[in-house]
Amino acid sequence: MEITQATLWNGGAGNAWVEQRELLDALFRPFADLLVEAAADERPNAVLDVGCGTGGVTRAIAGALGSRCVGVDLSEPMIEVARRRRSGRVSRRASSAPTRSGTRSSRERSTWSCRASA
Repeated sequence: MEITQATLWNGGAGNAWVEQRELLDALFRPFADLLVEAAADERPNAVLDVGCGTGGVTRAIAGALGSRCVGVDLSEPMIEVARRRRSGRVSRRASSAPTRSGTRSSRERSTWSCRASA
């Protein structure tokens, strides 16, 4: 049986990340700070955070720069945490873009986004 990324991150891996989010946020904070610094040089109006997880970097950029930030992740449990932790407006939506074959893949159906603004 093949385990897809969507299955993995919507199951044990995503739930483990959610349970350890405070530790993981602290671990990745130096990288978030570097990304905020790099984004500050450009002063973007909007930022896309692909693989946003529980939203730590998305919130850091929105808070520091006041930019509109969109975080996208496969993991519904992680996006739910990002939504609860938001500082601003956050929404959730599934991608509905069909594949070349005309059907929607499980990855597309399980892609969620969170929006945060400072």
